[in-house]
Amino acid sequence: MIKFLKKIIALILLSYIELSISGFLAKFFIIIPITFLGYSFYIYRSNLNISPVESLLVGLFVDLIQESYFGLNAILFCVITYLIHSYSNAFKIFSNLQICLFFGLTASAYVGFTQLVLSLYNF
Repeated sequence: MIKFLKKIIALILLSYIELSISGFLAKFFIIIPITFLGYSFYIYRSNLNISPVESLLVGLFVDLIQESYFGLNAILFCVITYLIHSYSNAFKIFSNLQICLFFGLTASAYVGFTQLVLSLYNF
């Protein structure tokens, strides 16, 4: 229970940092998904298997904090949890550069998917 509360507090802090710098970076059309990367790092470094229900609840909580569309982060957090758990043994033989490329590509896919969903609601 304490570990879960630490994770929630860390996500609140990361979300605050992301929302604080997003106003400045929006002038340059730059989006950095700090909350998503922090959650992905937590899943990657965790020794325990995170259940899909927990990742769904954490995603819904992040949706509430960031005032985004309800379920958007929940779906993406479930997907990244599945991907990291599926390839956890493969990550052991990858170099750090390959792991950084994986997280960079998933972060850019996260930004692309969120922008796609946001732009669909403008029509």
